[in-house]
Amino acid sequence: MSAAAAKLGDFGMSYSSTSGVSDLSTLIKDARESAFGHFRESFTNKKPQDLLNDELFQVLSDCSGKNWDGYGARPISLTSFIEVQSFITKIDSLPIPDVSAHPDGELALDWYGDGGDVFSMSFGEAKKVSYAGHFEGGSVIHGRERSDSLDMEFMERLIRRALQGKKEFST
Repeated sequence: MSAAAAKLGDFGMSYSSTSGVSDLSTLIKDARESAFGHFRESFTNKKPQDLLNDELFQVLSDCSGKNWDGYGARPISLTSFIEVQSFITKIDSLPIPDVSAHPDGELALDWYGDGGDVFSMSFGEAKKVSYAGHFEGGSVIHGRERSDSLDMEFMERLIRRALQGKKEFST
């Protein structure tokens, strides 16, 4: 989970959440999420893009050696790291994704929406980018592109599609 997606419990606080549907329930949920966003930014004194870069460096550090997972994982390559850094500079208007390493040596960015929607991108060697999305109603998309020919508008639409309806994300 990304640092920016931390829960209140990570700071020694907790709250009970229900899925109310009234206007008041929605207003309270929005206010809570907004307040936490302000708290997180003031607590860390960092912008979301800086938090994402910190997390990216941490994953690289944790997963740059052979067998980093104890099951024979390949190390994250510098090429994958550079490709992800280049990509994230182009999407700074979107909520930051979760960052993870895959045992095949790729770095992944994942965006989770409400209701199980998800969009994931994996950056590998030779500038290969694999992507997959699972959206409302069971719609699925996947593909593989070279990072230097990636259609950024299309990728942004898929990310936004996964996040649509998510209260902390306003288009």
